[in-house]
Formats: sequence, C-alpha cells, structure tokens
Amino acid sequence: LVVSNGTCNDTSDITEIRIGANADLKLTLLPNPNDGAFTVKGMLDKSYDGKVSMILVNMLGQKIYTYETYAVKGYVEANFALSQLLAKARYLVKISAGEEEHVLPLLIGK
Repeated sequence: LVVSNGTCNDTSDITEIRIGANADLKLTLLPNPNDGAFTVKGMLDKSYDGKVSMILVNMLGQKIYTYETYAVKGYVEANFALSQLLAKARYLVKISAGEEEHVLPLLIGK
C-alpha cells in the first residue's frame, strides 16, 4: 500500500506485517490465495510456551472468526477449513502471542 497525502496511490502484495521488536519471528499463511482452507504456521519467540490467539477480520475490521491454540517452544501451527464461512474477499489474520502481535493478509479467491 502506497499512501501519499492521505490518499492511496498504489497497491502491492503484502506477505506479512510485523508489529513488535523481534524481526526474526516468522509466520506464514499458505496457500494464499485460497478457497478458505489454509494453514498458519511458524516460529514465534523460541522460548514462548503459551496461548496464541488468531482472529480473522474483514477489511472493515469486523471479527469473522476466532481461534485459540498453543505454541510449544515458539512453534505454532493451525489448520483452517472455512470455505463455508468466507466469501471471496481480502481478510487479515491477527495473531497475538504474549506481547507479540502479527498480521497476515489472506485472500479468498479460488
């Protein structure tokens, strides 16, 4: 997304937005685009053992789906089958684990 003077001038494919101090964390959402069946997996802080919340929101910020799982030694993996729930559109998957937050783009288009 390219913004100038408050106006969107151009778009690009974003694969991940990271919020937080640790740039070494790596989470992926594959395949993308998809038909509502996808996997989120990867490494958080390698010492993190605890709850991971994943919230799927539409582009208006409305919560569509919430899922909770647990990371073990920083590794997290979650499989989703939401074909019946999701229309063809762009979404964001907001991931919270301890103090870390990640946002992954999701395109339902197949």
